Amino acid sequence: MGKTIPRNIINVWHTCPSCSNELPRKFKLWQQSCKELYPDYTFHLLSSENSRQFIEKHYPQYLAMYDSYEIFDGMTVNIERIDAIRYFYLHYFGGIYMDIDIMCLRRFPKWQKPTFGYLYKDYDGHKSAIANGFMATPANHSLFLKIIEQLPIAAVAHENVMDTTGPAFLTRLIQQFGLSKVNVLEMPKIFPFQWNLKKKETKCSTVHECRNEFPLSYTMDNYLQSWIPNWRLNFPLNSMGGQFECVGGSLLQITWMLDKQSFATFNIEEDNYVNFVESFKENVARESIRLSSAECITLSIRESYWREGILALCNFAERILHIKQQRIWSVDALLKIIGALIEEENEIFIDSPINRKIKQLIHGVHEHVVEFKSGRRDLALAGLKTVRKKFLGLDISKGDSFDL
Repeated sequence: MGKTIPRNIINVWHTCPSCSNELPRKFKLWQQSCKELYPDYTFHLLSSENSRQFIEKHYPQYLAMYDSYEIFDGMTVNIERIDAIRYFYLHYFGGIYMDIDIMCLRRFPKWQKPTFGYLYKDYDGHKSAIANGFMATPANHSLFLKIIEQLPIAAVAHENVMDTTGPAFLTRLIQQFGLSKVNVLEMPKIFPFQWNLKKKETKCSTVHECRNEFPLSYTMDNYLQSWIPNWRLNFPLNSMGGQFECVGGSLLQITWMLDKQSFATFNIEEDNYVNFVESFKENVARESIRLSSAECITLSIRESYWREGILALCNFAERILHIKQQRIWSVDALLKIIGALIEEENEIFIDSPINRKIKQLIHGVHEHVVEFKSGRRDLALAGLKTVRKKFLGLDISKGDSFDL
């Protein structure tokens, strides 16, 4: 008889240095699906700050290694630290680690030994066959001690994150430890479909839909790979006969696609929006770009990093209102975006002191754009600058905390 797996569910959410630690709305919904199924469990959300504090307090001999992990070129978060902290935390406390984009569909059975899931149907042919996006274990298990001890060795021997801390690293060590000593569940128990075939293998998006589509699955991974550079939104609606996507980081970028090729890109912080739109002679093209741009900004705030989205909105508003030969459609488009945010603000921002201030600032942007439309241009521009300064001065919440 093995040891009991403690009733802990662990998520990691490390964001880019300029980003808020608050979970985007869709992640909160997925996390809530687990909280509803596991009301008797304790949930832990590990941020960049409390992850390092945990290593420093409980595994100080590994702190130098942890600090030595660097952000790979083109990425905005430190994926090696995100990988490593889950191993340390599981070794110390035990419990169930799940990536933050996993949706819970059914309760797990009471496993007595470390449990994992295969990422592929033909798992024998893949060196990264076992995912580190889901792991369950008793506390102080010898496998996780071995994993921790091998981290410094892998850091020297390998360069690719898959081999230093990721699935290839984990698969190799589990195979060395002995597959008979652990549970590795085949598809579709933990991962209903392969990560690279999601679009082909599922159409569900809600817990109810996914439970019906995957009657044998405990969880469903949405495979967002949020550690990939910045954030990216692909839109289901069409723009000029093609798809368009919205990408954000330090700026908000909109790209329109035709036949899988990008033909136009707009960066809010670099290009003049109005001149960009009016560079297209066809009215249909102009209207399509206006609508997709508004949708991009709205969804970036609703579904992704709202801090960057709101800063882009403030910048967007100032750019539009600074144009001397003002086009009334651009101001109307701006009011439409802000109106959509205000309409959904209670869903986007959970009630808290910091979020109440954020909502007040969004209302402030709306107020100053209305001022501009009524002819008070200088007053409106001064007001927008004040809103931006207030927003940048907010003490953004650092996320959930727990006792170390």
